[in-house]
Amino acid sequence: MLGLDVVRVEQLQPGQVYNATVVLWNKGGAVVSIGGRIKGFVPNLQFGESFLSNPESKYPVGKRLMIKVPSFLLNSFRKSENVRNEKFGN
Repeated sequence: MLGLDVVRVEQLQPGQVYNATVVLWNKGGAVVSIGGRIKGFVPNLQFGESFLSNPESKYPVGKRLMIKVPSFLLNSFRKSENVRNEKFGN
């Protein structure tokens, strides 16, 4: 399975698989980057088909992976893009 590359949040489609990189971890999950510009939060429960008790050990910061973006996570990426645009005037 090949992941898609995107550069704008409008290109994200629910159910598609994208190439991503783990940017940071917090208690509830990870912030991942798609295409180097689009960032969004992925909850711990969304890493893998079955529950991983310590997903940050399998997917450390900087790890490239493929993620399937369900519609409920799509909003996380869109909100992140809106904050970035407001902050940096893009």
